[in-house]
Amino acid sequence: MSLSLKAELETWASALKVYDQQDFEQALQLFSLIADSSKILTNMGLIYATIGDHETAVEHFIAATNLDSYLAIAHFQCGVSNFLLERYDLALLNFEDAYVFLRGNEAINYEQIGLKFKLFSAEILFNKGLAELNLGYDREGMADMQEARQTEGHWRSTM
Repeated sequence: MSLSLKAELETWASALKVYDQQDFEQALQLFSLIADSSKILTNMGLIYATIGDHETAVEHFIAATNLDSYLAIAHFQCGVSNFLLERYDLALLNFEDAYVFLRGNEAINYEQIGLKFKLFSAEILFNKGLAELNLGYDREGMADMQEARQTEGHWRSTM
């Protein structure tokens, strides 16, 4: 039985609240009550990554990008989880997709969809460079890291 829109919004707000309290299991339970959407699947993927279950996180990020291929944050976070699983070839593909779906922007702020996250082109390039270096693509990796360094704006490394 699906929830009404009002019930979904209330459940989503409750899930975010318990997530902020670091009750990740409860947040996952609440998110799982809401109909699958790219936003909810991304939120769940982020929680699974936070608790170190990167395999499940990757599954959720892939499901999110299947629903919304333009969701750069899901591609990026999938790359981070794949990198941490030492699947550098898949991480590289994820980072390349994230960069493409940033669509020339320096950053995308995801707060309007409930994610306290701003994705910067520099951090995509930096992490793409790390994946390339781990694959032995030294020249490409260093070039991406140099480009990340020269990109304006604030950013953080996610690794």
